[in-house]
Amino acid sequence: GTVGNVRNNTVGGSRVQSFSMVTQCAYRKQSGDLVCETTWHQVSAWNQAEVHYGDWVNVKGRLKHTRYTTADGQEKSFNEVIASEVTIINEATYQKQNDLPE
Repeated sequence: GTVGNVRNNTVGGSRVQSFSMVTQCAYRKQSGDLVCETTWHQVSAWNQAEVHYGDWVNVKGRLKHTRYTTADGQEKSFNEVIASEVTIINEATYQKQNDLPE
């Protein structure tokens, strides 16, 4: 995916980056219409490669689902990827991984 906003923090002496990442998926319906889906993900990466806005990355990790109640009593929830591996990829690597022509 492509990195969006990035926040850098230090927790207990460990570097943690929290960043948004966008992925896109395109497919055709039975009618032949092209559908493009864009999905934003929240990622937390502890002591991983340092990413910057616009970087192309491959993220491996686990999903964490969190539920909480706000001060005014509303139930909220969100999903987050806890990264075990973050690899910054360049355009040639991306094309090779996705079988795209160079």
